[in-house]
Amino acid sequence: MMLRPHTIALAISMLFAGPSAWADVEVHGKRIDNGRIDLQSIPRPAEVQPAIAYPMPSGVTRAEATEMRNRAAQVPAAPADLSKALQEAKGLSLFVSGKADLTPSAKESLDALVAEIHARKGVIAGMRIAIVGHTDNQRLSPNAKRIFTDNQGLSEALALTVAAYLKQALKNPAITYSIDGKGESQPLASNATPEGMARNRRVALQVWFDVAAPVVALPKPAPCSPQAASQMIDAPFRITIDGEPFQGNETNEADGQRCTDVALERADIQVRYDSLAIAPTMNIWATPNAAVKGQQVEFRAWSNYIPWLKKAELRLFKAGQKTQEKPFEVLPVSWSGVTHWTAPAVADDQVFYLLRVYDEQGRFDETSLKSLNLLNRAMPANEDKDKIERERLTGYGENSLALRNIPVTGGTITVNGTHMQPGQRVAALGLDLPVDANGKFAMKQIMPAGPQSVEVTVTEADGRVNSFRRNLNIAANDWFYLALGDLTVGQNKASGPIKLVTGDNGDHYDNKVYVDGRAAFYLKGKIKGEYLLTASADTREGPFKDLFSNFSSKDPKYLLRSIDPNLYYPVYGDDSTTVDDAPTQGKFYVKLQKGDSHVLWGNFKTTWSGTELMQYSRGLYGAQLRHRSEEATTYGEKQTQVDAFLADPGTLSSREEFRGTGGSLYYLRHLDITQGSERVWVEVRDKDSGMVIERRELAPAQDYEINYLQGRILLQSPLSSTGGSASLIMTSAVSGNPVYLVTTYEYAPGVTAINNLSTGFRGSQWLNDHVQLGISSYHQGEDGTSQTLKGIDGTFRYKPGTWVKFEAAQSKGPGSGSQTSLDGGFGFNSLNTGTNKTAGAQRVEAAVDLAEVTDDMKGKFSAYAQNRERGYSAPGQIGVSGEAIKQHGVNADVEIVQGTRLLVKADQRNGDLQDSQNLEVAVRQTINPEWDVAVGARMDDRSKVVANASPLLSQTGSRTDAQVRVGYKPERKDGKPGEKDDWEAYGFVQATLEHDATRDANNRVGVGGSLQVSERVKLLAEVSDGSMGIGGKVGADYRVSDRSNAYLTYAMETESPDIAWRGRQGTLVSGASTRVSDQLRVFGEGRASNGAGPQSLTQAFGMDWAPNDRWNWGAKAEYGTVSDPLAGDLQRRALGGSVGYKKDGLKYGGSLEWRKDSGNVSGERTTWLMRNTLGYQVDAAWRILSKFNMSRSSNNQGAFIDGNYREFVLASAYRPVDNDRWNTLFKYTNLNNVPTNGQLTPSGLNADYAQRSQVFAVDTIYDLLPWLSVGGKYAFRIGELKTPVAGGQWFSSRADLWVLRADVHFVKEWDALIEFRNLRATEAKDAKAGALLGLYRHFDKGIKAGVGYNFTNYSDDLTDLSYRSRGFFVNVLATY
Repeated sequence: MMLRPHTIALAISMLFAGPSAWADVEVHGKRIDNGRIDLQSIPRPAEVQPAIAYPMPSGVTRAEATEMRNRAAQVPAAPADLSKALQEAKGLSLFVSGKADLTPSAKESLDALVAEIHARKGVIAGMRIAIVGHTDNQRLSPNAKRIFTDNQGLSEALALTVAAYLKQALKNPAITYSIDGKGESQPLASNATPEGMARNRRVALQVWFDVAAPVVALPKPAPCSPQAASQMIDAPFRITIDGEPFQGNETNEADGQRCTDVALERADIQVRYDSLAIAPTMNIWATPNAAVKGQQVEFRAWSNYIPWLKKAELRLFKAGQKTQEKPFEVLPVSWSGVTHWTAPAVADDQVFYLLRVYDEQGRFDETSLKSLNLLNRAMPANEDKDKIERERLTGYGENSLALRNIPVTGGTITVNGTHMQPGQRVAALGLDLPVDANGKFAMKQIMPAGPQSVEVTVTEADGRVNSFRRNLNIAANDWFYLALGDLTVGQNKASGPIKLVTGDNGDHYDNKVYVDGRAAFYLKGKIKGEYLLTASADTREGPFKDLFSNFSSKDPKYLLRSIDPNLYYPVYGDDSTTVDDAPTQGKFYVKLQKGDSHVLWGNFKTTWSGTELMQYSRGLYGAQLRHRSEEATTYGEKQTQVDAFLADPGTLSSREEFRGTGGSLYYLRHLDITQGSERVWVEVRDKDSGMVIERRELAPAQDYEINYLQGRILLQSPLSSTGGSASLIMTSAVSGNPVYLVTTYEYAPGVTAINNLSTGFRGSQWLNDHVQLGISSYHQGEDGTSQTLKGIDGTFRYKPGTWVKFEAAQSKGPGSGSQTSLDGGFGFNSLNTGTNKTAGAQRVEAAVDLAEVTDDMKGKFSAYAQNRERGYSAPGQIGVSGEAIKQHGVNADVEIVQGTRLLVKADQRNGDLQDSQNLEVAVRQTINPEWDVAVGARMDDRSKVVANASPLLSQTGSRTDAQVRVGYKPERKDGKPGEKDDWEAYGFVQATLEHDATRDANNRVGVGGSLQVSERVKLLAEVSDGSMGIGGKVGADYRVSDRSNAYLTYAMETESPDIAWRGRQGTLVSGASTRVSDQLRVFGEGRASNGAGPQSLTQAFGMDWAPNDRWNWGAKAEYGTVSDPLAGDLQRRALGGSVGYKKDGLKYGGSLEWRKDSGNVSGERTTWLMRNTLGYQVDAAWRILSKFNMSRSSNNQGAFIDGNYREFVLASAYRPVDNDRWNTLFKYTNLNNVPTNGQLTPSGLNADYAQRSQVFAVDTIYDLLPWLSVGGKYAFRIGELKTPVAGGQWFSSRADLWVLRADVHFVKEWDALIEFRNLRATEAKDAKAGALLGLYRHFDKGIKAGVGYNFTNYSDDLTDLSYRSRGFFVNVLATY
């Protein structure tokens, strides 16, 4: 075991610093900091200033003088009632020479002013007197300079003397006066003559009567830097203490900034900036989140790039409108105020809104669309509702930016603070900042490059104000770089079979001189203020001669690494985070970015959006080009978009589709997948056509956790089976579209090298606002396994709601196929074409908004047609056995006359395995404001069905159903005209007009209604009876916020209309509706379906209730049968509960889920899942984190691979924030894993093994003395493996490691270290022990060199393969 210093130290540089780029800038007498030099001039700051230094006149305290000076900024705007000026006359001076004492002539003038004030109105409350002193331009005498510093200080002292005299004469309070000094800056005459200079030496007075008392200000100290920036004296040597001059020394800009920094630190406020951080965000939210019709709603907006915005507006839409369409109302938005909107008294129960902002050129950004519920009247507030002050701040700092076209450059300024007291208010950069219950506040703003002044004000409850102003410069060209290197030259004397044991065939153990090295760098910088360059390289440690020979090698098991806390210490005690800014599988990464465009070499993910027929998604390593033009259409789309890539990742891709199970645990098909290569999203598909309606990507850590080694995804919340949909005929009690969890990822297939060259191109161009053309091409793999996709697409748009889109694509080769799972990954079915043929697909979509093409009609038409030839293999478009499918359909919702709507939906599908068609027509008629009637009919037919794994789905036949429904929504008797009451009722009669013998009749009659109990709770009820028996639903809809609501319902439904399957069902329905994002609402409901169809939904109850700031809990229940042509029929029952607690530094979250599946193919399976997380902050320095997750599964088909796992983590960190003397990190992990029967090893074999392991590690370092630090580490790993799971035996192994180290700092430039290590493997009876001694000298900043001696002993008692190695080395380490 080699022990060299570079195995212990942080990486060091071989890229030694050359001559400084600033070497030609000579500034004598100043120390040059080569780390960073800003040559831009910065304006003189107006700082929080120290106390007034010159002597006080009698009758005025220093605090009163400071308040008088602060009130100079609050002089009344109205003309003064009395104005006077004290000027020298007849050669008589106003003040004693060199002092601020009044002469007798000056006192006479002031006495006359006092008499005039008494004669006018007298001394009255609310009087205001402003006094301003002026001087000539004569330089002060040495004595006067010592007292007043300069003419500005003298003029202020003169004004204060006059104020003190008047205060005593008028006997009024100090709050009446304000003083200011202008020095020589405002002359009345030329200073070239004695007469002119006499006119300039004056004191101006203004008096206001009956003025409200001014705001009291906090004491504001005198300037740290009294001289103007232009008058700075570049002295070779100056002394200042915290920015304040020492014994009359001059100050400069740096001193003034230091003064501000000290004042900010004392106030617990931080102001900082980052020239390289640019991430625009903005948000808008409503208060309350459920508004009352006819009453006002408050909207508030927030953004971090306000300096780039010219105006902002609130845009309101009706349900069903697209954001590109014309809103029904637009209101201006103020960043520091509130936008009020009055909800119409007669309106739908929901409206939608977004925030749009514009820059000077008219480009705009938008947030995502949000919903606002409208109530008929004010309802009782819930006990758990936050105080209105907190409700108004719920959206502050959040980001819902969805459309971005405004270019933003510069850098980010951050202002944050703590320990604010109740009643205090904070403002920064002109914006009021919210303060939380713990007295903390924070804000960020992206500012243009160049000098900037950040002003922070703290206002007390009594109106006193303290102001801080920090000047800074955001560089247009700024660089951050770090070069690391290590060079070691040494020679070892070795004995024993060391090469055989270590596998090292280099020069290390040949008794020869060896040379090892490592070179690495990281660089990030702005070029011309627009381009951002990020680059990194790391040769990794190795022989110097081979350092750059394998620079293009890569690790296929690493892509876009998410910093996994399970691989590191998950808690550091100080809120620190880790970011991977230059992700690469290889040894090199470079990215040049401008706005949304970039070129890079490294790891990347291909463009996810594009066309439906060619949805290509992979995580790759190689070269990528992404171009987005700054020009956009009127509707916000980028006019030009180009994406291209070239990669050879050495991995294969996998695409898997999971039907929502109502649970949160999903097992991937493969184990040991490439880290960071996954893309996870939710799809909502049309229940009849199967086409994707909505698609939203999930974010790691925020929405899900993933275990790359064990192939497991754990969602943050359960995913149910159904998304929202409107059903006209009551074919199901709760209509809905199926929801899928879809994921793609990369994996390395065993030890076999993969040649998988992948290329791609996607280009899209809007020729104008109406015509778009696109072209796409992708290729992956080599001969035999290759796939090529090509396609074109286009859009012809008249207006946002009227358009035609077309696509045509061609595939050659089978591609990777897809895997589908009905039970969360316990079993998979493959979708592949099974052929290498060339096949095509075509798709046309069209939509018409009648309001856009006619003058007086309202309504929308849409239609689609799609043809997929047999063998078409694009991702997401592969049918069962690669079947050919032709399908088309129409949808219409038209208002014939006011109050009468016609709804039509029709779909037809012709495939190799089944033909189906459905037609649904309904008319809804409003009789009067209280009554409405709906009449509808639906016909569907299935034929030419090829029998499959599901008996229910193998049925054929047709049926026609009709329904009449009457609804009643009464108006409130004592309410306003048009105001509805809190309840409504309806009744319906449904009959089967015709059906085949293979289909059951569906005759039914029923009544139902709803009652709004409170602002957030709505009760639902329905009861019906018919040919399938009594059915009904009762439940409550609980609105948690504008993002989620929950409900529980029991219903008996007769059938679920599905993609291609029809059947009979009885259902218990309950669930939770939540937004996966602001754009996508996924309904956590389902249907326990005693019937047929892949759309048979599992129902779920999931109410999250937060009765206070500490507790929240929830529960859910599922029951149902889902069917799939490949997986068969699966009956599902599930229960679950969750609880959360948060108070002070303690946070806990836990959930328990149970699920039992019974299938005609998969048999019976029972699954348990338990999740627990606990975090506790003992104090500012010590934190504890724990996690305990466990899943257990069993089945009745004799399979021993049940998908069991257990993970327990306990970690702690002690890291003081006020000193760095003692640091300790600790972590214990206990893992147990058995894969599912559907999972595969990297080699493609069934994962028939079980693993158990325990890992413990503790690191600590302590500074015994200022020159001596001691540290140690102890770690052990106990691993166990059993294969096969059934009948196999456990094989165990244990390894222990301990390290002891001491660092000694002798004198300024000399360090020494000593380290001992021991590694022992128990079962192998191996032991390695070593020691290292080193002595280092620091030669320059970042460069040190040393000599040392290390030795290693290795013994193996089983094989007697023992060796010994020892030797001297010379090591050079550097950073730059």
